[in-house]
Amino acid sequence: MLPDIHALGAELVVISPQVPTISLEMRTQLKLAFDVLFDAGNKVAEAYGIAMQLPDDLIQVYVRRGNDLSTFNGDSSWRLPVPARIVLARGGAVLAIEARLHTPARTGGDAGFSTAAGLTPSRRTHKPGNATLAPRRK
Repeated sequence: MLPDIHALGAELVVISPQVPTISLEMRTQLKLAFDVLFDAGNKVAEAYGIAMQLPDDLIQVYVRRGNDLSTFNGDSSWRLPVPARIVLARGGAVLAIEARLHTPARTGGDAGFSTAAGLTPSRRTHKPGNATLAPRRK
């Protein structure tokens, strides 16, 4: 699917609140062929309206399972982005946002690709805060 995205002149990136060292480790381990950007403090997710505060009972589940988000994300907010796919045009116009809080599994990439291939830019332009690139392992 990535070659199809590139054929459209588009790029695929992942935006994550995970600190760059953890994202780089994941990117290397999974052999991802796209960039993983660091969203410090979930600022980009917040700008798109997809940042969520975990409830206390769910925080306890994470802690019991050894998933300390304050270590992974570099802050103690216990916030995560809702799994989402955002399609942007050049210049930042939002073409589509698909976010699913209650879903048993993340959707495949085909729907996002169809959106990128079939939509024209809307009049709405949304430019959220900056995300920084996790360094690539050389």
